[in-house]
Amino acid sequence: MHRALKVPEILNLIFKDNFSDRDLVRCALVCRLWGIWTLDLLWGTRPIPFHNVLRFLAPAIKRIEIESWNKDPSALVAYWEIGKIDPDGWRRFVAISNKITIITIDLGIGEKTIEQIKHATRSFNDLGEPFSNLRTLRIGSGGIRWHHTFTYTLSLVTVPSLSHVLLGKKSSMCNTIDWVCNSVPAIAPNVTHLVLGRVWALNAEASRYAALKYLQIQGGFPTQLWESLASCPLLEKIVLVWCTIIGSVLGYENPDLAWRVNYVYFPALRTLKFRRGYPNIIVALILRSRMPMLEHLCCDGLSAPFTGNTLDHVLVLTNKAPYVK
Repeated sequence: MHRALKVPEILNLIFKDNFSDRDLVRCALVCRLWGIWTLDLLWGTRPIPFHNVLRFLAPAIKRIEIESWNKDPSALVAYWEIGKIDPDGWRRFVAISNKITIITIDLGIGEKTIEQIKHATRSFNDLGEPFSNLRTLRIGSGGIRWHHTFTYTLSLVTVPSLSHVLLGKKSSMCNTIDWVCNSVPAIAPNVTHLVLGRVWALNAEASRYAALKYLQIQGGFPTQLWESLASCPLLEKIVLVWCTIIGSVLGYENPDLAWRVNYVYFPALRTLKFRRGYPNIIVALILRSRMPMLEHLCCDGLSAPFTGNTLDHVLVLTNKAPYVK
């Protein structure tokens, strides 16, 4: 083998941009050195399912499913349980988890596994903390309800190094939203990208995300969440998909009555994009906002065209945001 093919910097440049996952696995079989470099690249640049990392704790892992009393598939609750954790298993778990930068969580862990992990954390704390290099956290339910211990699972992967938090469309449980809105920014203050699914929690807010630059919401959200964005001074881009103001849930026939402030100020917002939605909701958000630095206003795939009145309201924005194109 040529010497150049043993230089890590050269191989990383080649493997990173020119090979698929299958090709990298094949390269890992060439020799021991290639195996180390390519596997580290796979762990560090690809989304890794959480349960695949659990397998390093104990070889025995089992998915537990609890059916509802009426056998309703939509009410199915599932979680993971593993076997006994030994020092070698915890050492492997810490070593592999610290290589991961992107992790995906669909299901949580059960109470027995939680007690084992707590005990291992106390007993083997000299081996280090897991997930110390994690950058992106993806949360998705996959159509299955989470176990009540799911928030503890989130606490395992909520680390200070996080910069991206992505919550799936169906991940709208109130305890999960509460964790993402309150606990995540307290532990990971440098989160810059936040994607939320439908937000039904009426007290949900994003005021603690001081470093937030990008926000996407896929579905309805309460007015309190929009108002809290005034505390995000670095927010540059907002994308709203099928945006709906949850005003009727509050007991108001008119969603405007749910607002607590006259307007929300966005000092750094440059892009506001609507993907599908209702013109009246879009106008309500625009009229309640002050965006002096706005440059791009995009409305794609609306459920109805802008009428004369709503179009006039949108044109008012151009007077308040002179940089809009």
